Amino acid sequence: MDHLDSALNCDRSVFIQACAGAGKTFALTKRYAAILECFAQEALEGAPKEKTDHKKILVITFTKKAAGEMNERILKDVRTLLSGQEIKEMKGQDFCPILRKNDKSVQAFTNNLKLTFSQNSISTIDSFCAGILREFAYKLGLDPQFLSQDEHDAKRLLNETLDTWVTEKLAVSPTYFDTLLEDLSFYQIKEILKSMYGSREVLDDYINEYENKSDEEIWRDWLMLYTAQIDVETLVLRFQILWNNAQNNCKVKTDALYLLLKNIKDQLDSLDPNGDPLEYRASFLAILKSTCLFTTKKEYRVSVPGNKGNWLEGKDLADDWFDLLKLSSAKEIQMSPGPQDKKIIPLLRSLIDSFRDFDTSFLNIRMDRDLLDFSDIIILAHQLIKEHEDVRQILAQRYRHIMLDEFQDTNPLRWRIIKMILDAGDEIKLFIVGDRKQSIYRFNNADVTVMNTAQSVVETLGGDPV
Repeated sequence: MDHLDSALNCDRSVFIQACAGAGKTFALTKRYAAILECFAQEALEGAPKEKTDHKKILVITFTKKAAGEMNERILKDVRTLLSGQEIKEMKGQDFCPILRKNDKSVQAFTNNLKLTFSQNSISTIDSFCAGILREFAYKLGLDPQFLSQDEHDAKRLLNETLDTWVTEKLAVSPTYFDTLLEDLSFYQIKEILKSMYGSREVLDDYINEYENKSDEEIWRDWLMLYTAQIDVETLVLRFQILWNNAQNNCKVKTDALYLLLKNIKDQLDSLDPNGDPLEYRASFLAILKSTCLFTTKKEYRVSVPGNKGNWLEGKDLADDWFDLLKLSSAKEIQMSPGPQDKKIIPLLRSLIDSFRDFDTSFLNIRMDRDLLDFSDIIILAHQLIKEHEDVRQILAQRYRHIMLDEFQDTNPLRWRIIKMILDAGDEIKLFIVGDRKQSIYRFNNADVTVMNTAQSVVETLGGDPV
């Protein structure tokens, strides 16, 4: 169990990437016990109490249920060790001998551990951030007794406020939504604004990026990021052979396959093969998306259409060409931007303007009522830590170990909160466990790519990726 061996080395930062059921959380709980063992050794050597306090170990997970289960597992291990017993899964490994012996020389440490363990630093990311906000509320002009809204109340207030905001906007400026209404209904506008509001943790970075770029720069970014990587040159060349064959060998020019090929041919003729290669690839993919090669579920058809009896020969060439196309992901092709998508950019700018307007209005309402929802807490905690070096220093001195469970369920903003604390400290050890293939919180702006950045940070700290 290599990742357990790495986890138990408390002098190093560790990044564990493993699939579900591989023992990642088990490794985290045993590392916690191993850290306590190190603290006990330091206490024996005369280290001050504040240096070896279990609250120096920050454990962050991403659901209340997971935090509760983590607390129970660790508490069970602590009780087992302090009773002199071995942890069942670690029997025969001489695990945490100082804690198990619990003689007089270490009892000041162990008694404090037993008496104060309920005050441990094991929590969800939002609870952790809420605590920071309450502690330093004066720096942001917040009431430290602010109320944290649950999901139901937050959604209800959002719907009520959005309806009122739209009504008030129309009363003051009847043409306020005219640009958006050219392409969207009022219902769609509201749903999009609600979706943007729910994505605030990650949206601000994108909005700032869009606002500082021209339409053409945004379009080029979309093409580079989302255009599927396919061998357009080969596909077009093989298609030309296929089309030439079809004209000679299709007996019935109303055959479904012939009409499909003619449709692709006509659209291909409108493209400039000598123009920008990326634009050409995107336009070619847009042609394919507009054909019946895909089902209504945006997956590949089982086979090309058409009746083989309508062909002298050559229909098999269409099957071969289609098989060549299938080497590319249907999902990636469907995600690829096409010429029509370029028209969305001005609409997007109008949506951003409306969202900024609504978000400011809604934030003022929540602040007047001392109400913060989940994302408010994360966003404001990030703002607090980013803007106040003294807060970063206090938090960095507070922890010696930071442990992050189910890390695939985080996003860049939440990771930056941890990273700023980490950077402000001298010798904080970082422990991360997660699974790139598993994410339960995609709807809550989780971003698996953050794991790649975090792994690099662990390596920079001289730690071990497992």
